Amino acid sequence: MSKLTRDLLIIDQRYNFLEPFIVVLAIGECNNLKVEHDGVTTQLGVTLISAGHCPGSVMFLFDGAEGRCLYTGDFRLPKGSCSRIKCLSGRRSLIDHMYVDTTFCVGNANFLPSRESSLKALIELISDWISQNERVVELVVSAKYGYEFVMDSLHTHFGTKIFCADRENYKCLSVYSLLTSERSSTQIHMSYKWQTKHNGSTNKQVRKILLSSMFFQLSALPEDVKLKIDDNKYRVLFSFHSSLSEVADFVTEVDPRHVHASVVPKGETLQDTEQRLKKICQITTTEHPAQLEHEYKPLGKLCHRSLTSNGDTSERGDGNSATCTAIRMKRKLIRRRMSSSDDEEDEKPICSFRKMKKNS
Repeated sequence: MSKLTRDLLIIDQRYNFLEPFIVVLAIGECNNLKVEHDGVTTQLGVTLISAGHCPGSVMFLFDGAEGRCLYTGDFRLPKGSCSRIKCLSGRRSLIDHMYVDTTFCVGNANFLPSRESSLKALIELISDWISQNERVVELVVSAKYGYEFVMDSLHTHFGTKIFCADRENYKCLSVYSLLTSERSSTQIHMSYKWQTKHNGSTNKQVRKILLSSMFFQLSALPEDVKLKIDDNKYRVLFSFHSSLSEVADFVTEVDPRHVHASVVPKGETLQDTEQRLKKICQITTTEHPAQLEHEYKPLGKLCHRSLTSNGDTSERGDGNSATCTAIRMKRKLIRRRMSSSDDEEDEKPICSFRKMKKNS
């Protein structure tokens, strides 16, 4: 794993016992490892590539006697990124197998706004509210890590630190100095969704902003980047995962001989997902190599129902009148439910991962 992933892992007391067993590899360099199996030792080259998902996240490029394989894991990279990755540029068609993050490999997630666009919408909501000194904005996030870009940008724009009760989670990151544990010293607060889910707060001086992604794919219109839930509650679309069009751009640039999905969207099959990849990336086959002794299973299934599953690659929510009408009706129901409930977060987990099993 990367050094930063190791550092983030061992500051959590639940996992620091793993430190003696962790091997840190340099990012962007081919690390030569020896692999022993059934008494036979072989050489394996492993290159770590920054994945843009969260601090320390990496893709793995494996070079071995049986070929070359790229495993992206969770990633979000802007279009055109492949040409800037040294170990991938100039090696097109030399990747035998590519396992890609297909979290949003559905037709109504073809487009997701950039982090910069999401940040702009977020700054507008915050500026509008904290112009009065007694008001506070509470940012509700769904994960510990991945929002460092937001923290750094808000600190730069507003010139103030951000309150976080769990500041120590970030002590090995540069944003640590931008956070404060003194709630009253700043108008911008950050909390995790599991901390606020049942707090039942009705303070009219607090504007709550939830940074969401799955909610928008299922319950918003194509033009929505921010969505008002009630007078003091908003959602802003912020994604750690690549959209369908970003996945297509990256896979097309890598140009692997075979491409495979690592996540199967709810309501679809592995074959559906891989056929969509093949179609949008113009990959001629997704067959697994004959020399593999077992078939790899997808890492997990999305815990949501996709509104469309016909392989359409148009814009998110594609503007179809029936789809947009359904979304509007669902959004009204969600607003009504959220305004009358203490439950602050109605999104389902993005993925529930299963272990990969070998066929007997």
